[in-house]
Amino acid sequence: MISDDRQRVHISKFLSLILRHEAAKFGITLDKHGFADITTVLAVLQRSFAEFTYDDLLDLAAGDAKGRFDISDGKIRARYGHSIYVEPRVAPAEPPDLLYHGTAEDAVGTILGQGLRPMRRRFVHLSPAIDDARKVGRRHSQSVAILIIRAKEAYDAGVRFFAEHNIYLAEYIPADFIDVLERKT
Repeated sequence: MISDDRQRVHISKFLSLILRHEAAKFGITLDKHGFADITTVLAVLQRSFAEFTYDDLLDLAAGDAKGRFDISDGKIRARYGHSIYVEPRVAPAEPPDLLYHGTAEDAVGTILGQGLRPMRRRFVHLSPAIDDARKVGRRHSQSVAILIIRAKEAYDAGVRFFAEHNIYLAEYIPADFIDVLERKT
């Protein structure tokens, strides 16, 4: 049983590390959509958290406010945030007119010149909510810029978007579809 919120966060981060970045290091095989056998993942978690149970894992995944995890047919995956290659599980989807991306203010010039790239991740993460984009940006820098992505225009021009829980993913956003909403230094 997960005893407190701090432990829940710690286990969630460890699970994210496994499913997003280092599955092979832990002897876990992911399918093309990033799914792993849930009993294998549980065994890895139990090496570090001996009292952690299958029900704890289900509770952790279901209770994650950001919807990071997906459990289906005896398998578990991280929905987004991968640095390793995975294919989206969902079909491309038409996005809303505008989406938002929070980033370090000092990256804005490069983004406006070269477009928005996923950097160390598989996809660019975009939010339908400005506040969520701001929170993401703050994880990278105290000087945050919020970018407006004219997503519907980009989609109409051929950019593919994938809706995963409360975010949208794209492989790349050309600079032509990016504007600056705010900069805070």
